[in-house]
Amino acid sequence: MNVLSIDVASKGLRENLRDRRGLLFLVALPELLMAMFAFAFGSGQFISGGSLPREVVIVNNDAGVSLAVNDTIQYVNYGTNFAGVLENATAENSLDTTETTRQKQV
Repeated sequence: MNVLSIDVASKGLRENLRDRRGLLFLVALPELLMAMFAFAFGSGQFISGGSLPREVVIVNNDAGVSLAVNDTIQYVNYGTNFAGVLENATAENSLDTTETTRQKQV
């Protein structure tokens, strides 16, 4: 018996078209997820000419750590440092990974 790949593909297509629940998940679920993520994260360009900024709440429960560096003890709070970076972040500079941008932030 010689089975062609087109026969296997047509059988799979027929099975998907007969199964209503499978067809719902195949077509409607991706559309629903795209609409949900577009609403949650912005869908690019709006009528005003740009995407609207979103406010993000950060809970900083970092107590910090004492590090021994070169026979001295330094206190470092990485949570506060990260929150400061996020506070100054904008959409314009979030995708720029050039060396000049890194030097400006340091």
